[in-house]
Amino acid sequence: MIRAVFIHFVPLSPASGIIVLNDPITATIADENHVLNDLFFSGHIGDLATLYFVCRSTALRRYIFLCACMVGMMLVWQRVHYTIDVIAAPLFAYICYWLLVEKDIIWSPYLKKTAAVSPNLLASD
Repeated sequence: MIRAVFIHFVPLSPASGIIVLNDPITATIADENHVLNDLFFSGHIGDLATLYFVCRSTALRRYIFLCACMVGMMLVWQRVHYTIDVIAAPLFAYICYWLLVEKDIIWSPYLKKTAAVSPNLLASD
């Protein structure tokens, strides 16, 4: 959701020399041949960074980090994303991870409400 907000408020023009890929599914949904203004921030790197933060296995975290570095380099090299798009993605992924997992700021009030109701339901059995 954060990426959608940033794409809406920070519409970057595509880099010169971008390699345009034709996606028939996106073309059908968006009624366009090419979606090019979905740059800030990289969803590929954001997803890999989220997996990195959630994963607890050290070996798997190293592998995900290596994959994120390689994907980031390829995205910049192919001019699919600007460098700032790739660098900013882990920052926003960590902010989301921190809000949702570490601090539990967003879901905590809803979960506490259902936990308070649950013992009453079990006592009536």
